[in-house]
Amino acid sequence: MKKAKAERRAKLPLWRPLKVRHRHEWVPFATAWARAEPVVGGLHTRGELQQAFRSKQLIAAVQLIAEDGAETWIILECECWRWLQVNHAWSISGWRLLPGWWKAEGGPEDRERGRRHVVVHRRELDKHYPATETVPSESPSTTKSKPGSSDAWIDHVCPNGEWRLMTAKQIHAAIVNEAKTRGWKKHSSYSAVAAALKRRA
Repeated sequence: MKKAKAERRAKLPLWRPLKVRHRHEWVPFATAWARAEPVVGGLHTRGELQQAFRSKQLIAAVQLIAEDGAETWIILECECWRWLQVNHAWSISGWRLLPGWWKAEGGPEDRERGRRHVVVHRRELDKHYPATETVPSESPSTTKSKPGSSDAWIDHVCPNGEWRLMTAKQIHAAIVNEAKTRGWKKHSSYSAVAAALKRRA
């Protein structure tokens, strides 16, 4: 009986494409970490989230951004977490161990050139780890950036880590709009923004 059940599970797809998506329904994985950490304690956050994904308490997806800015979103089924390992707020490993994953990422070349961001569905996160005003990590500052630098601009227009869900083109457009609104003539170029995002990947 157990063997038959295991065989059925082995045949199930490990992921599926997310064709209809609404960005406001997803948050960066770091936000999920920040929500869980004060509840379970820093030493147990990794295991807590690992189990939450395996038990379907939380739903994760991967946002793949190709070099040309094209986006593909993929839902990770709970079985994926047999291979994937939560390390900390900014790291999930085991992608190379996940059967067939390189195909989902477009092959070895695209994987090297593109970017991957893990996001968590907000509805389940709000249910199990509701946001509180006492969690400062909800607006993480990922870099110590110099005033006027591309990193400073990115942090300014994406104060809650939204840059993880956006392309360089989208972020640059937001920067241009912000500069125009404030009457500032100088702002980061598209190439500088793209380079800054690549460093953060």
